[in-house]
Amino acid sequence: MPAPYPDPEVTLHPDLRVAVDGETVAASRYEPATAGPNPAVVIATPYRKDDRITFGAWDPSIRYLARAGYEVVVMDLLGTGASTGWAEPFAGDEGRQVAAVIERVAAEPWCTGAVGAFGLSYGAWTTYQVAALDPEPLGAVVPVSVTPAAYRSSWTGGAFNLLKRATWPVSMY
Repeated sequence: MPAPYPDPEVTLHPDLRVAVDGETVAASRYEPATAGPNPAVVIATPYRKDDRITFGAWDPSIRYLARAGYEVVVMDLLGTGASTGWAEPFAGDEGRQVAAVIERVAAEPWCTGAVGAFGLSYGAWTTYQVAALDPEPLGAVVPVSVTPAAYRSSWTGGAFNLLKRATWPVSMY
């Protein structure tokens, strides 16, 4: 049974699981009230999809997209949130994870096969990575508030700049 969600026009399914590289990506699906199948939007994040403190700011965007008739799938990158595995920040392999989820979502009976990727901050960086892989169902990417040079903006001299981003590592796990 779907989890309750405080919006009668959106139904939350918090238990989507996708196998990727021998691990499991955990995702939540926000189903619109419109009769499906519908196009989908995938949001990939290390910010824990179920944490209302760090991820709660996404809620208005999720509701907007779902009310507009999109299936919205929010996934925890491997090694973060409810996903299994080990996270390697900015290692460049997140695109493969997102591509695998996009392929799975496109094949679901509730999806038309058309999928876009949307992301903010680190999640926007993942849209660049999946766009470079160009999976067949991917029709659009929308990166928001992202630097084109993640390494240079987040790392200093090859070492993570903890003075500048002291809270970032603990918010991912």
